[in-house]
Amino acid sequence: MTPTDMEALLRTLDARTLRMEQILPTLATKVELQDLRETVAGLDTRLGRVEGRVGQVEGRLGQVEDRLGRVEDTQHRLLILAEDTRGDVRLLAEHVASALERIPRPH
Repeated sequence: MTPTDMEALLRTLDARTLRMEQILPTLATKVELQDLRETVAGLDTRLGRVEGRVGQVEGRLGQVEDRLGRVEDTQHRLLILAEDTRGDVRLLAEHVASALERIPRPH
């Protein structure tokens, strides 16, 4: 290998080493990676708890929706009964009025 080739090789190695030196400070250490793993594990645990609570809330929401459906059915039936009762009262009032008209009045 000629001196010129060796100089070119050294320049290439120097450039590569410089790039590595610039990247190295940005890389995480083993301790930092372990801390990150522990943090992620803790977050995973918390996420599991949150998912469990969301499941409970969804279950309770389903119960509320069922109850609301029953309330709406009951309200509908009560409206029908109220309308029927109004009709019955009108019919009874007409009969009473008719009966009162047939009763002779004293003069």
